Amino acid sequence: NYEATMIDIASYAKAEGIPYKYWLADSWWYFKDPDGPDGGGVTNWTARPDVFPHGLEYVYEQTGWAVQGHNRFWSNKTTYAKENGGDYAFLLDAGGYALPAEQRFWDDLLLSSRVKWGLAVYEQDWLDKEFDNFPPLTTNATLARTWLSQMATGAARAGLTVQYCMSHCRHVLASAEFPSVTQARASGDYHPGGDQWHPVGTTSLFAYALGLAPSKDNYWSTTDQPGAKHYKDHPREPRSRLQAAVITLTKGPVAPSDAVGHSDVSLIMRSAAADGTLLQPGAPAAR
Repeated sequence: NYEATMIDIASYAKAEGIPYKYWLADSWWYFKDPDGPDGGGVTNWTARPDVFPHGLEYVYEQTGWAVQGHNRFWSNKTTYAKENGGDYAFLLDAGGYALPAEQRFWDDLLLSSRVKWGLAVYEQDWLDKEFDNFPPLTTNATLARTWLSQMATGAARAGLTVQYCMSHCRHVLASAEFPSVTQARASGDYHPGGDQWHPVGTTSLFAYALGLAPSKDNYWSTTDQPGAKHYKDHPREPRSRLQAAVITLTKGPVAPSDAVGHSDVSLIMRSAAADGTLLQPGAPAAR
């Protein structure tokens, strides 16, 4: 399971002198509605026992690594909503989507996650899907700002930062109002051998102009990664050096995604000092 895998990666990194400081818990760890749209909205943002049998708290204790926690849109079946037996006000839509409707929800969710399992960066993904498919966000003049403001305020109160992902231009523009929003995905999802890095030189101009670090998705530091079952086409990464250079020069997160025993340590360490401090420019590379 992922619990054992992350602990193994931490042991491998320590043995090899790779100074990782955090890891990204992507969309596979929390509870979703299997019957909902687009693979299901979030019903409960806590760790599934089949993924992390002892919870994210245990992984945090074993690794000492902070977490960038991914989240998607909320399901109208979310257990946090008063209508479903929860404690918080939500707006629910028959199309399967929902939206938190009170500041207290964000304050409680983000602070408890930081304290219990080391959340450091809250990644709000699927911003476009939430905005486009939840009618109140496009029929109410102020609701979208309230939603983003409550999220950012909750993060600030908890001592966290926020990454936007799958954002519209309007989301990125709105971030100028919220100091806790510090980064935004500037590339598509990584696929070994692909060129998802290609637009970053352009998208970084937009992000950085608004005070955000543009984020390129992860990369493989070596050509072959055995057992990468997520990719059904069994790809290879022929441009690891280019991937490493681009992700470092974005001024955003630097995230190798190698299997245990399959990292090019010398390549990874061109991006950071021995203590993990990233060796990045004052502004992101652009074109």
